[in-house]
Amino acid sequence: MNPVGIILFTIGLTAVAVPLYLVVERRGYLPGRVILKSLASIGFVGTALASGAIGTPFGLLILAGLLLSLTGDLFLISRARPLFMAGLVSFLLGHVSYSVAFIVRGQELMPILAGMALLIPVGIKVFYWLRSRAPEKMINAILAYIIVITTMAAFAIGAVAAGAPWLLMPGVLAFYCSDLAVARDRFVSAGFINRAWGLPLYYLGQTLIALSAGG
Repeated sequence: MNPVGIILFTIGLTAVAVPLYLVVERRGYLPGRVILKSLASIGFVGTALASGAIGTPFGLLILAGLLLSLTGDLFLISRARPLFMAGLVSFLLGHVSYSVAFIVRGQELMPILAGMALLIPVGIKVFYWLRSRAPEKMINAILAYIIVITTMAAFAIGAVAAGAPWLLMPGVLAFYCSDLAVARDRFVSAGFINRAWGLPLYYLGQTLIALSAGG
């Protein structure tokens, strides 16, 4: 199978697994959740590989971020706090890997500063939204995560301005918004509706980032 065919297959795998996951999530069937979420995340890793991720330092760093995200996906299947914290750390390291990838790809300073000017007020608002709702012992971890994802998004803007694939921007934006669904579910108002809109956004974002991995 040629690379385009493989990419279509891996995107299709994610596209099929995500709605099926939501069905079994709604029904509370744990084995189905583990299998389908694994397949959905394997799909975006496969998309990056088929796109040529292993051919450049940029692509390898994107691939590392995707693999860390896959690990975080599996941790977040459980609602247990230790596993949630492990998932949070996995995603935080994934965002760091993406940030380094964007720096390696090249940056334009003014777009980064403009992005920061837009993103920092959003990050502050999200932090105060969660501060009174999250357990006290998690506040520092949440703050660190907001700082890292805000920085990652700003570097994505700088990288695209410097010539990186434009798919990074909608990918990072979708990923950023999907994290709000996770935060809302864990700390504000738990419910299936959070997964119903957050997971499709998340997998869309990761797939777009994976497609950009080959440059």
